[in-house]
Amino acid sequence: MVSLSSEHDYWSPHNPQVAWAEADLAAAANNRENVPWIVVAIHRPFYSSDKSEYEAHAPGAPLLKAFESMMVKHGVDLTLTGHEHAYERVHPNINGTVVSTLSSNGEYIAPKAPVHLMIGSAGAMQEESWVQPRPVWSAVRWAVNLSTVEHIEDFYGFGVVTCRNASYLKFEFVPISNNASVTPFVSDTFAIRK
Repeated sequence: MVSLSSEHDYWSPHNPQVAWAEADLAAAANNRENVPWIVVAIHRPFYSSDKSEYEAHAPGAPLLKAFESMMVKHGVDLTLTGHEHAYERVHPNINGTVVSTLSSNGEYIAPKAPVHLMIGSAGAMQEESWVQPRPVWSAVRWAVNLSTVEHIEDFYGFGVVTCRNASYLKFEFVPISNNASVTPFVSDTFAIRK
């Protein structure tokens, strides 16, 4: 698990955080016998099709320019982000070009880039809106649309990552409502198989 900051300098040349991330990811990639899964956590999403900050989380954005090539180079398997108060799963892609989609049994088979997850629902689902049409790299996205739902309390959610072994990782998004009579939506589940 590598934790990075999206709130500190990552854009200037010879940045210490970027240099540290490169070295740490290289060390993990060279130690796959003991580190079979590499997960990067950062506050702001690498990819998100949320309309409010789309330009900051779309292909070509500064955060992606700083980290995407090293994540691909060193075989990062999964990224965990938040910031937007919604949920979105992004297919493995490189600068917006999808390199893996789910198989018929819900698995990404040996993807060449990380699966990106934006799980900003610990702070409650708020009225986020999405760009239309959905970008090809956006696999699943969900947010509460308060204009179509009456008398609803906040939705929350969290993710469960289960590493069964060195070649199989399962993820499930678990939605929660503090209104017991409301079923928010079907949770998202997928696996990565190496």
